[in-house]
Amino acid sequence: MKKTVLFVALLTLGCVVLPHRSPAPLVVRQGEDATYVAPGGEEIPNQKDAQTQFDAALEAEKRGRIGTAIAGYKKTARRFPKTTVAASAQYKVGALYEQQKNYANASDAYERLILNYPHSTDFNASLEAEYRIGTMYLDGLRTRLLGVPLAPSRQKAVACFTVITHNAPYNRFAPLAQFGIGQAFMYVADYGAAIKAFQTVVDKYPTDPIAADSLYEIGFANMTIMRQSYDRSAAQNAREAFEDFLAAYPNHEKAAQAKENLANLGNVQSGGSLKIADYYYKQGQFRAAVVYYNDVIRQQPNSPDGQKAKTKLDQIRTKYGEKFFSEKAPTTAGGVNPKLGTGDGRLQAQTDTAKRPDYVGPPVSAPTPPPAPVASNTNTPKTRPSSPTTNLPDASPGPRGEPKPPTVPEGEQPSLPAQ
Repeated sequence: MKKTVLFVALLTLGCVVLPHRSPAPLVVRQGEDATYVAPGGEEIPNQKDAQTQFDAALEAEKRGRIGTAIAGYKKTARRFPKTTVAASAQYKVGALYEQQKNYANASDAYERLILNYPHSTDFNASLEAEYRIGTMYLDGLRTRLLGVPLAPSRQKAVACFTVITHNAPYNRFAPLAQFGIGQAFMYVADYGAAIKAFQTVVDKYPTDPIAADSLYEIGFANMTIMRQSYDRSAAQNAREAFEDFLAAYPNHEKAAQAKENLANLGNVQSGGSLKIADYYYKQGQFRAAVVYYNDVIRQQPNSPDGQKAKTKLDQIRTKYGEKFFSEKAPTTAGGVNPKLGTGDGRLQAQTDTAKRPDYVGPPVSAPTPPPAPVASNTNTPKTRPSSPTTNLPDASPGPRGEPKPPTVPEGEQPSLPAQ
């Protein structure tokens, strides 16, 4: 009796500690036929019922009952997501919505296929459709609310293109989609974001033909920033981009336009510097004026602006002597000679700018001597070298440091021709 009790106890313990996995060979769902699942296999929806549902939707499509067909395909993809017809059903949803010109729903359907079925035979077709719809939004397709057209949605274009770049970064549509993101930001005047998007094309897809257009657009976006705000750093960035574009793609169809843009940049930069220099000259702040006259000569040495700048420098040299260009200005008993300014043209320019009646900005304190130079750090990253100027005419040396431009009235700011 004791042996029997011990045997039963050990048997029970073994069943608890080492349970045997018993497969469920039959799976029964309401409204579906019974499905057999092999031991160790994955329980999947009934393929036969999925095919039946898909065929019913297909028949409705053939009969022109598009609404019924869309509902049927949606039901197939939703109820049987792991069957072989699920991806095809999802693609059909997008294609029929696009056929109805319901592009928002079509884009959503294609996006679901791209996200959920990357190995589908309809994957590339969905990427192409998503790019096609994104391009339509980029070209001015209006979004709709309850059937009423609203304003063009470049944000929707960015969303479509981003689906492609994030989920298929090496597909043939990815460089085009990334370029489209930059174009969308250009349309809404977000030039910083546009430059970043175009730079991604150049960095990530340097051998793709669209990289050339991206490099050109980087230059044009910076030139637009410069035209609107006369940002000197944007002007330099535009110049570098156009120069890199011409060096890499000298035979590109936009090469002639890039050369013209460079010429315009030179004229605008020198013209802007000349206006600033003349302003300081008229105010009697000759040290600040010298910096900008030299800037004109560096940019356009043989232009009329360059010749005028040389003439002005000669006049200053005749009046105050050669030492004026290399030594600090003499001072009166009361401090700085107001006709000459300080030896630091940059500080003088800042102070003068703050005194203007149209100045808007933080208060500027009186000029103070610049700190002693700090030894250069050998670990400092290298920057892009500026263009060589060894062949330019000798320009008179100006004070160290570049003056901050004064506030130039909007009507006097140089402009570029529209592209």
